[in-house]
Amino acid sequence: MRVVSPHTRMDYVEARDFIWSLTNYERRTGYDYSAARFDLGRVRDLLHRLGDPHESIPVAHVAGTKGKGSTAAIMASICRSAGWRTGLYTSPHLHTIRERIQVDGANLSREAFAAAVSRVAEAMPGIEGITSFEALTAAAFTAFAAEGVDTAVIEVGLGGRLDATNVIAPYVSVITSISKDHTAILGDSLAAIAGEKAGIIKPGIPVVSAAQDPEAARVIRARAKEVSAPIEWVGEQWRYAVGAFSQGGQEFAVTGPERPRPMADGSYVLPLLGEHQVENAVLALAAMEKMPGTFGLVHRHLVDGVAGVCWPGRFEIVRRSPYLVLDGAHNADSFRRLRDALERHLGYNALHLVFGASRDKDIAGMLSAMRQPGLTVYICRSEHDRSAEADAIAAIAGELGISHRIAGTVEEALWAALSAASRDDCICVAGSLFVVAAAREAVARRFGRIASGDGEIEVVSLGDDWRIPLVRA
Repeated sequence: MRVVSPHTRMDYVEARDFIWSLTNYERRTGYDYSAARFDLGRVRDLLHRLGDPHESIPVAHVAGTKGKGSTAAIMASICRSAGWRTGLYTSPHLHTIRERIQVDGANLSREAFAAAVSRVAEAMPGIEGITSFEALTAAAFTAFAAEGVDTAVIEVGLGGRLDATNVIAPYVSVITSISKDHTAILGDSLAAIAGEKAGIIKPGIPVVSAAQDPEAARVIRARAKEVSAPIEWVGEQWRYAVGAFSQGGQEFAVTGPERPRPMADGSYVLPLLGEHQVENAVLALAAMEKMPGTFGLVHRHLVDGVAGVCWPGRFEIVRRSPYLVLDGAHNADSFRRLRDALERHLGYNALHLVFGASRDKDIAGMLSAMRQPGLTVYICRSEHDRSAEADAIAAIAGELGISHRIAGTVEEALWAALSAASRDDCICVAGSLFVVAAAREAVARRFGRIASGDGEIEVVSLGDDWRIPLVRA
């Protein structure tokens, strides 16, 4: 990698490599998660040198354990349907780091990414300890300002309280469903984890939250009360009823607080599958009610935005006979929801689970959640540094009495499962977004659908059986 000087202008590859050359906690486990290590002061200093781009854009802030990416994507889709130039910042990514910074539903271009990272690199000298995620967050705000976005939806990377995104003053703070995950970092109780997530709640800023376990709900309520932040809840002020559903989507109806009557009241069609995605959509609609009135949001924008959302790798049906479903579930609770969604939307005989996970995850909890008659687990390992060894996963599966095979790579596991499955079976790839990404790329490689250059991920249909992801690097 070229050495970065204060006046360096990097190309895309150099910019990408520069980000990953910094301290990268996404590839580490078991580190000290404290204010001493994750100092928001250095993020504020960096952004100030860049002209405080985060202060010039109305933003929504989304934290939680599960569903925060989906909720953020739905909110961004609604903003786009209203005609606003919209930024979306999420993590991790499936195939390219540019997925994390999107403008109007498209990955940031290579040129724009390189320009934003170059500006961040120029501003960094003298600020010690900037991490990969902190630099990327600064680059996102810099890019959004340069691209002239009208509003942006910002997803927390990890936790909330000490996350680099927590320097913003949003118009709404959104908290999705909280469950046990990253326990070695955020704490091993729901109360501790909720305390980290609730750290995004700001004085006087409206909060909307998904329905929570009572232990987590108490912490969120207490934080909101402490800083006088008005709070609304899905399941209390925001209620919903699920209607008809199919493999193409699901209908639901929303009823919000009685006074004033919210514009979100009404019926919707959501292309994302699983009842948990309806909960995420209702949360997104509740959050959009807090959008500044100057943006002219109306009910039609909400309906069109929900109907138009696209979020790859989340209950993504790639094949229908046998079923091949790719889903980023990565803890025990999300696996329970995944099993419910599979049973709800698909009729199948036996389940073949292509499974890999990070070594710090509750592997036993995930596998137990999917246990059912006829289940076979094809154990694999992604190329991510945190991936659990196949032998370790196999030992856990053996202790649980679950039939399993060690298949090595994700691609080997995927084709082994497809070879073994009958036309009435279901193959599900889950356990990690890194495993899902590898599976998408394997399918694309097999059918020659990988393209280079700029652009968002597309899906190409090959008849009624396969829907092949076109992966753009």
